[in-house]
Amino acid sequence: MILVTAVSDTHGYLPRMQPSDLAVICGDIFPGEMDKDPMAQGKWFRDTFIPWVEQIECNRVILIAGNHDHWIAVNNQVLLKEFAPSEGGKLVYLCDSGFEYKELKIYGTPWVPVPFHNLSFSLDDDGLRKRYALIPKELDLLLTHTVPYDCNHIGFSDHDMKDLGCKELRKAVESRNIRFLIGGHIHDSSERVAHMDFGDHHTEMANVACCNSLKIPSRLPLRFSL
Repeated sequence: MILVTAVSDTHGYLPRMQPSDLAVICGDIFPGEMDKDPMAQGKWFRDTFIPWVEQIECNRVILIAGNHDHWIAVNNQVLLKEFAPSEGGKLVYLCDSGFEYKELKIYGTPWVPVPFHNLSFSLDDDGLRKRYALIPKELDLLLTHTVPYDCNHIGFSDHDMKDLGCKELRKAVESRNIRFLIGGHIHDSSERVAHMDFGDHHTEMANVACCNSLKIPSRLPLRFSL
């Protein structure tokens, strides 16, 4: 059994993460006031985020980016090398990439559909299909910034009163054998977990967005076992 503590959409809030084997952070990590200031995001990443990562009681912290994480988008290739799984550091950064942890096959992809006000890692449907086509056919854990459309309301925004989940992501998950999916992006969903039966396989999903639509922390990280 592998214990996982997961959170997303913290927007500068650094919550207490319960002890676990893996800590998972699914994007939108920076304070809201830094949205248009990638240089400030970079300083905050080094001076504030990394020290917080180091004090989390776990073996590895896995990070993917979100549509507000502009500094990560600009420095994507550098960060993929610096925080590659092969480097052996505590923090692992994934972007259309994966690794194995104790035989657990893990893959991370940050992309979300347009339009959103903050467009880092945002693509139209054709672009999403190309990125999601890279997801392996068999996975134990898929990390995404958004969540799939029409999956037991985990993508339904109570603020917007409609499902804002990603239709292309749902197609990708439906056509693959993925045991667990963790995402966020949709802040005001009243549902956090979903069990989806796709006929020949099923996928357990979680929306671990921490903040509400005003970027105020309203939920604790989710802890579960794989």
